[in-house]
Amino acid sequence: MGGHNRRTATQAYSPDASLVLIGFFGAGKRTLGVIASVALRRSFIHYDSYFAKKVGSTPHAYLKTHGSARYRETEYDITKEILTKHRSGCIIVGIGAMGGQRLKTLLEEFARSYPVVHVRRDRADIQRLLEEQFELPFRTGNGFYESCSNYDFYNVTQHTDSADTVSPYWRLKETASSFKRFLFGLYGIKMSRLHSNDPLTSAYTYMVQVPPAWMESSDMNPEELESGADAINLAVRLDIENTLEDLSRKVAMIWKHSRAPVIFDVKLNPRNNDLYQYFTLLEAGLRISPDFMTIDLGLSDELIERTKVTEGLEEGVLDGVLDAVLDGLQEGERDEDKDDAVAMDVTTAGDEVATTGDEVVAGEPIPIQSVGREMVSDYEVN
Repeated sequence: MGGHNRRTATQAYSPDASLVLIGFFGAGKRTLGVIASVALRRSFIHYDSYFAKKVGSTPHAYLKTHGSARYRETEYDITKEILTKHRSGCIIVGIGAMGGQRLKTLLEEFARSYPVVHVRRDRADIQRLLEEQFELPFRTGNGFYESCSNYDFYNVTQHTDSADTVSPYWRLKETASSFKRFLFGLYGIKMSRLHSNDPLTSAYTYMVQVPPAWMESSDMNPEELESGADAINLAVRLDIENTLEDLSRKVAMIWKHSRAPVIFDVKLNPRNNDLYQYFTLLEAGLRISPDFMTIDLGLSDELIERTKVTEGLEEGVLDGVLDAVLDGLQEGERDEDKDDAVAMDVTTAGDEVATTGDEVVAGEPIPIQSVGREMVSDYEVN
């Protein structure tokens, strides 16, 4: 999961900072770019059109006529011009198709101050475009896009069958809704919660916990995610392998099927106390830009302060959760208050099993109800 731009995945951006979308051909960057342009009221710049206007031919025609070495030089110059002249008020898509070290360095430099999003798609869709030569180009391209980006968005494929009555228009609306949630989190734009209470202000909170393994199960029923909960908790465990691609896809799937905010919750437990892996997963969560994230209050004060990674980030991907935890600690909510802060009832379908702060590792979504306090996490910290 390493190798991507670590320094900027959580910084606060200017409200008009330009956004760059990169990824494989066919990942849906153009469509997402148009959605972002409308949602954020930005100018839309597509590399192919910009290239054609500058040199008088398409990138493909230029490459065929002048060869790859000449094309790479021209590609670098035009990309540099785009990123230099259009640093505010724009959505930029289509750059980085040929890759290369110079272009990688250029994008990495841009990503230190501006959001660069790696748009992912189902591997099967990308494989159909790359045909028989897939694994090496996919690994190489994936590594390139991860290393020079600071955010990830998984563009979930809209599968259809003969019995499907959902129109393409409504499928596009679903994609637009998910991507706007991602963008608003990235820029710290408040979203109105028309279908869910704010889980940090309600006196009584209802949350559905979703183990990642359930989302891989053939028994997964996405309708269970839209259960009227105030939040959806994606419970990420250290003892299960989690790739950035998988986590990005799972958050995107939840966004697609539920309007409730998503809590990205990495689990520390006595059986696996690998802090390096823990913070690596937190970093992955920051790249995905969920609605909320949690931290373990059992960490030292120094580590908790390190988790509050960006000064001035008040309404971004960490919206409320980390600040609320830290403010509570500063106001005296220390160890003696932790049990009360996370007390909750846990029930599974058909059974009534009450617990107080116990970790839950069931294989299906579990409704969790916090009792009388704002819910910060679904397990007790020691």
